Amino acid sequence: MFRIKTIKKNIRPWHIMLAIGVAALALILFGLINEVINHYNISQRISDLEQQANQLQRENSQLDNLINTWENSGQLEKVARLKLGLEKPGEKAVLIVRQPSATEPGNSGNDVYIKPDQEVVGKVILSDSLNNNKTANPIKWWRYFFH
Repeated sequence: MFRIKTIKKNIRPWHIMLAIGVAALALILFGLINEVINHYNISQRISDLEQQANQLQRENSQLDNLINTWENSGQLEKVARLKLGLEKPGEKAVLIVRQPSATEPGNSGNDVYIKPDQEVVGKVILSDSLNNNKTANPIKWWRYFFH
């Protein structure tokens, strides 16, 4: 019992207040440090999103310029005619075939010429026209695989 009384005598009210104050200060500093770290992370996220938004705006303006270019020029119609084989209503496509000439400059002999009985779909040349149904189907398959 002697010991308990001496401990109680050594504890004074300002010691208790100091301990409570240090604990409160530690809690406040812990919360403040968490908020500073959270603020930094949010600021980084905001700057990343702003950069992403700026990049998307640049891409959007480039696409708008491309759309305006395609709408205002004849490129869209030209590409649709050449690559997709589209025609205007009442229009018929005509393919002009030139015979290879050895005297032409730049003629390497590797040029592909379309014969009158061939049909072009995209960049593929079909040897039998789709309108020519006179050839039997097994013969068409034979030519497809072995010619």
